[in-house]
Amino acid sequence: MQHHLGNSLIIMFVVVVVAGIVIAYIDPGIKTPWEGIWWALATVTTVGYGDVVPVSEQGRIVGIILLLLSVVLLSLVTANISAFLVSRGAVKGESEVHERLKKMEKRLEHIEQMLKESRSPQGSSNRKP
Repeated sequence: MQHHLGNSLIIMFVVVVVAGIVIAYIDPGIKTPWEGIWWALATVTTVGYGDVVPVSEQGRIVGIILLLLSVVLLSLVTANISAFLVSRGAVKGESEVHERLKKMEKRLEHIEQMLKESRSPQGSSNRKP
């Protein structure tokens, strides 16, 4: 199972930074890019402190878009965290299964060798009629 956790986190980070910078330039209620990034992070994580809010119509439209996008992005990040954790457990389980299979193969080879020896002419000459 493959996960894309790193890519998902990078996309989330980029969206927060870009949204923060954009909102700082289009909304008069958010004065600096850092304040915009704070607002974007609070919005994406659905914390929404309310200490920084867009006041213009364009700012609120950006907020709506960010809210909708964040639902998708958080779902993606959550799914990739799950895939990452499951894949770690699967690899561990697979290695244990492979080790057990190797042991079983060795035992079968030993049993086959013993059967061959018991059926060979040398093996049957040791028996009494």
